[in-house]
Amino acid sequence: ELLLSAKRSKMPRVKPTKKLDVLGNLDLRPEDAVGDYISSKQQNKFFVIPPNSDSAGDSIELIYVNNLREHEAMLKLQEEMLTSAKRQTKLNSARVRNMYKIQERLRRRFIENMRQRMVQITNDAALTVLGLKNDLAKLERSYNESRVQCLRWEKILAKTKDAINNNYMDKERTIDAITNLHRILLRRRDVHSFPARGDLDKVLDAIMGEVEILTGVVKEIESSDPSIKHEEARDKSLC
Repeated sequence: ELLLSAKRSKMPRVKPTKKLDVLGNLDLRPEDAVGDYISSKQQNKFFVIPPNSDSAGDSIELIYVNNLREHEAMLKLQEEMLTSAKRQTKLNSARVRNMYKIQERLRRRFIENMRQRMVQITNDAALTVLGLKNDLAKLERSYNESRVQCLRWEKILAKTKDAINNNYMDKERTIDAITNLHRILLRRRDVHSFPARGDLDKVLDAIMGEVEILTGVVKEIESSDPSIKHEEARDKSLC
């Protein structure tokens, strides 16, 4: 009776909650409820009289009926929750399958885009390599043409250099011959002072004067003695 009275009075407890009953109102174990009830009776600080504390509590039959109704409501709620869970499971399965399909489609699209990009990059690289190859071929042809042109000009320059050298040698030999002829003519006159080798104007003028003199001598010899031949007259004039 003390335990039931303590449960019905719902007096405040000073100890922490340990256990709940099926109704959710009894928060302590029965073996501790009597002692707590006696302790609460001995103090008035936390004693609160609940409203309608003197009214009779619910009977066991009414508690049973209420518990049965709550149990049936709980079973119904569990059934609804189970049905909802199954429906949600189906929806989740459908969503997962749809997600896998979308993922597969996105993966294929990504692979296709990457393939097209790689093909585009490969084509661009191939075009670039082809363009570079064409440029290299043009450069090679230009190099070969330039090389042939250089070889041709080298031959022309070599021939020109040989011609210049030959002309220079001919000029030097001609100058040497003119100088020697002038010296011979001067020695014939017993003149031992020779002009400079580069003074060709004086040398040629002197040779021209000597040739005119010798030509006049030859003509004089031929006119004085017609029987003498031209070669003999020239030899005599030179002597």
